Amino acid sequence: MKCPHCDTDLGEGLLPARCPACGANLSPGRGGHAAAAQHSRLSVEGLSGVGKGNKKDRPRYIGRSIIAFLLVALFCVGLYFVVTRFIDVNSGLPDVVGWRVERAQDKLEEAGYSVKVVEAADPTSHSGLVTAQDPPAGAKADKGDLITLTVAKARTMPDLVGQAETDAIAALDDLGIAHESVYEPSDEADGTVLSTSLVAGVEVPNDMVCELTVAKTPVVPDLSKMSKDEAMDALQKAGLVGQFEPAKPKDGQAMNTVVSQEPAAGTQLKVGGLVKVTITSPKSNLAKDTAEQIISIVYNTDPSGDAIGAKLIPLLSPSSPYYGKSAHEVWYGLVKGGGKHQDIDEKIQSLQRSISSMAVEMADDGLSATAEVHVNWDWSRFGTDYAGVTSSDTHYVTMTFDDEGRLVSFSDPQTDVPAYEVQATVS
Repeated sequence: MKCPHCDTDLGEGLLPARCPACGANLSPGRGGHAAAAQHSRLSVEGLSGVGKGNKKDRPRYIGRSIIAFLLVALFCVGLYFVVTRFIDVNSGLPDVVGWRVERAQDKLEEAGYSVKVVEAADPTSHSGLVTAQDPPAGAKADKGDLITLTVAKARTMPDLVGQAETDAIAALDDLGIAHESVYEPSDEADGTVLSTSLVAGVEVPNDMVCELTVAKTPVVPDLSKMSKDEAMDALQKAGLVGQFEPAKPKDGQAMNTVVSQEPAAGTQLKVGGLVKVTITSPKSNLAKDTAEQIISIVYNTDPSGDAIGAKLIPLLSPSSPYYGKSAHEVWYGLVKGGGKHQDIDEKIQSLQRSISSMAVEMADDGLSATAEVHVNWDWSRFGTDYAGVTSSDTHYVTMTFDDEGRLVSFSDPQTDVPAYEVQATVS
């Protein structure tokens, strides 16, 4: 198309409002160029299909429009399918670990999957919660695929008392219940569960630990080179009792140290079984020997009186107030307590006596001792009226010693006479 004013080629399509060459107004107006306006109108109608246009081109235009519409619709449908498929594939399975099993199962079944539930013990999770899923979250799965959910099963405390420890542990492990064992000396079969910290039949929270108290046959521990306190503690923990005997240390042996024991370490005993322990002590062993000699001299001798004092003299400590005194002074001062032999005592103090039993308990420092002495008395020395007459009583004695185990003091409130009562005879 050309400008009607300057003949400039304006090209095909819609006419501009003005000619770019001469600036003439190409729009139709009141007194404008009718031919140009008519030409422009025809051109626009031909392109848009509105108005008269070119009637031969209308069917072709309509067909192309329909085809274009169908292509666009097909493209949109395809795009929707591709996008939704891409999102579905890449999102994968939802993560339902930690969900209640009912909620997780509903979620997966609503999404079109089949669900299988398997219960398993899990000490870290509450019962009924999903602890694992297979395939895992995010994995690709098709509708109808089987999804396996592992669910923590309820943990009810079983009754384990009387069972073997190994069986009890296996039962707790199967339930996912955390546990620990403590051992207690017992006469029950070794390894038998005596008690549990959790009550049977109660549901166990995931953070709870069950303590098993298990029987352990008392075994004598190795006490060698232990102190007395350490040995006593070891025996107590083993459910045993110690009987400690002092011994003078040999060269190289430390003080207050176990040097022997009976039975030997590793021996099995009943609960409360006795273990004899010998422990070094530079004083107590000597003092105990002295104490036993003194008791034998005072309560197991004949004749009595000054003869007792004579036998005590070699056992006296230089620190005793009776050291260096005569036999009578030693007997009278130590045994009689100075003056407790008047009247009838003076007669019966000469009675023949013998010891039926005695028990001497030494202090830990070896400087003192207490003794319980059971004495039998023979009264036949009083004449034929007393033939065959005997009596027995108990004397409680305390003694002190020096560092060498020699006697410093002796005290028996009853002295060396039998217990008796004086009754008045009314004629």
